[in-house]
Parts: sequence; C-alpha cells; structure tokens
Amino acid sequence: MKVDAVGLMTDGKKWYPITFKEAPLPGGVISPKRMKSMGHHTQGYSSREEAEKGIASDKLLTKVPRLKGDLHWGEDPAKVILVTDNYTIA
Repeated sequence: MKVDAVGLMTDGKKWYPITFKEAPLPGGVISPKRMKSMGHHTQGYSSREEAEKGIASDKLLTKVPRLKGDLHWGEDPAKVILVTDNYTIA
C-alpha cells in the first residue's frame, strides 16, 4: 500500500493519524494537490506527542510527508483535502 501523506485529526480528547493518497484534480491541475483519506488509527492516542511517536515508529510512515495543519473531528475524515506543494492544508 502506497501512502502519499500522513496527518493528524483531533476530537479534542484524542489524536488520530490519518493516511492519504494523492487523487489528482481533473484537467491536469497539479497544484494544489488533492489528497484522499485512506483511513485512520481507530483507537487514537491520548496526546499529540503520542500520536507523533506512533507515526515515527510505523515503518510504513517514517518517510511519508507530513501534512502541516490539523483536521478536526466533525470534519469528514474521508473527505478530499487540498494541500500546497509543501503539504500545508489549503
């Protein structure tokens, strides 16, 4: 499974790593990049620091670009998001 980016989502109590794959925009648009959620860590972590450690210890995610900016619970975790070239959530 190829993962193109990983980000964090919070519900205010826990932090959930979410993996994304690139889903190019129609018409050959290359910026911003469109990213589609592939799933998230279902149990979550009690703190952001624990979630960061969980990502760092996952061999699949160690070299995957990190999204800059967080998603918040209530936003659809399966939604398509747009990111700039440096992976900042647009």
